[in-house]
Amino acid sequence: MALLSDFERIDNIITILFQTFGLKDNLDPENIERLRNKFERCRKDGSFSDFVWEIKNIFGLPMEFRLQYVYNKNFENLPELEKDFAIRNFHDRTGWAAQVMTPDFMPIFGDPNLGKCKLTIRIKKSLQYEKFETFFYCISHEMSHVLLRTVKPELWQNEEVTDLLTMFMGLSEIVREGRKSSRSKRRYGYLNEEIFSFAYRRIEEMQRENDSLLRKTITRIRKFLHL
Repeated sequence: MALLSDFERIDNIITILFQTFGLKDNLDPENIERLRNKFERCRKDGSFSDFVWEIKNIFGLPMEFRLQYVYNKNFENLPELEKDFAIRNFHDRTGWAAQVMTPDFMPIFGDPNLGKCKLTIRIKKSLQYEKFETFFYCISHEMSHVLLRTVKPELWQNEEVTDLLTMFMGLSEIVREGRKSSRSKRRYGYLNEEIFSFAYRRIEEMQRENDSLLRKTITRIRKFLHL
């Protein structure tokens, strides 16, 4: 059960993230449908490089990401066909789904040398059989780690901050749907249900406030210009 101090901590993190990164609107339905179609094509082809490229662009990250697909350790010594069959029928309820491997030194965000960095994302093979939102969320979480590493390095290994930043990037709906596995009873992420619901409502409220402020600003400009 979450305590008052937990909600206060999360609210403080939200304030820090807003001051540092701002807040994006949620992805529009047309864009989500486009990404869903790309995800399905990538799943059919057995390679998610193009889909991961789309996600890194959402985060504004210029570096190159190499994907490394990893089998559950229980299946490492099985023949290839048996591995795929086992993965399709095994519901992994524990452990990591994706990991990003970063170099010891990374330039800060905005440094031209950042584009020369090459990072590796390790992806469990079982993740490719999850639904679109879950795959999207898990990879986005790793991108949030990278963005924090280049902007707020003191927070980049904090999993709660990383989950919240993913939501700040306009992915609240993706996170909400992706947290629930389509293959098992597993829940992904580092925010419990109470904390997630609190953060979701808080971010939703902030997005409405941003939208209202934008409309008021546009109205004032139109009046000033006599439009």
